[in-house]
Amino acid sequence: MKLLKVLEKYMLTVFFVAVIFSVPVLTKIEPPKELSVAENRMLASPPLLTAENVLSGKYFSGWETYLSDHIWERDGWIYLDTKLAMFAGRRVVRDVVITPAVLLPYVPADAPDESAAELAAKMAERYAKLARHVERSGGVFLYVNVPEQSSMLRAAYPGGLYTGGRRYDSQNKAFAAEMDELGVNYLDMRPVFEASSRDGTGAEYYARIDHHYNMRGAYLTYLTLCEMLSSLGVNVQAKTDATFVTLPNVFNGSRGRKIYNLTDFNDKLEYIVWDSPVAFTRSDNGNPGAPKVYFLPPSDDVEVAYTLYMGGDIAETVIETGRSWLPDCIIFGDSFTNALETALYCSFDTTVALDFRHNKARTIYDYIEEYKPDVVICLRDDTATLSTDGNGNLPD
Repeated sequence: MKLLKVLEKYMLTVFFVAVIFSVPVLTKIEPPKELSVAENRMLASPPLLTAENVLSGKYFSGWETYLSDHIWERDGWIYLDTKLAMFAGRRVVRDVVITPAVLLPYVPADAPDESAAELAAKMAERYAKLARHVERSGGVFLYVNVPEQSSMLRAAYPGGLYTGGRRYDSQNKAFAAEMDELGVNYLDMRPVFEASSRDGTGAEYYARIDHHYNMRGAYLTYLTLCEMLSSLGVNVQAKTDATFVTLPNVFNGSRGRKIYNLTDFNDKLEYIVWDSPVAFTRSDNGNPGAPKVYFLPPSDDVEVAYTLYMGGDIAETVIETGRSWLPDCIIFGDSFTNALETALYCSFDTTVALDFRHNKARTIYDYIEEYKPDVVICLRDDTATLSTDGNGNLPD
């Protein structure tokens, strides 16, 4: 009996020693990854060996971060930890708030933004300057504010958790007031979604496991902005012969993939088929491409992402329909523009779609000078209204 206990202790020691030595070896052998799809971030790179990094301690802490990001079978360990946390009934797992019907981001605190008025005034002045420039060129500028999923569905947060609503409301209220004061055309889609939905929440226009609106939300935005542009004197008509087609594929949404799609619900993405399609050509970043706006999966068992729409975020896309009697349009904004673009081109001759997060060489003013559009649209979600990054980085 005593010998058996000694053997058990010995084997346990050998096991832990083997793990301690084998994991670094396996980590070294396993090809390193640059991107974590589940976490939607780039993984750490090996630190640079310099005297400054060594003396400051950044070199050794950098290796700790790198090894943590690239440990052998890292996704497997995270998957197991996520599954255990969800099995234990935790409401927040990997910064995702889990409810019976929707996934939301965890918000650590919430209060009105004390600098909202100051920031809104500066941001609105930038758009007013752009609007005046567009008008001098004979065009119309329109800013479209679309609620982000968690902002629109804030009532779905469980009791006791922050929603971020107080911060976003203070920012957007201040921004809308400044835009109105400066006379900038402004479309807020929140009341439109609320009024058009069955229960007043707008939930039917949003993904349950992703931060975007769905195709129906994008299409309603398209119809609404066309109506507003028409009221502003633009000769534009919305295309209404749309049939929605549902993909059976699993949707790998931005929040769902953070918890490895372990909920018992999932979205089914839709796309539009027109009764009378509009022929067009397409180029991306100056290179001719296939004339398509939906990047459909090869089979039903392949997961799809929001990149279904327009192929994802692209610095510059130009769609031409050869209908010179129609106005030309430039639209810029974050990924919320992607699904909208799949319908927007139908109402214009030339549509230029820009994402300045990936387009650093030129400004919106450069494109206006080149294309002299009849319409310029900026579309951003209401959590990024006052952000000067990317598509909010307008020249002063």
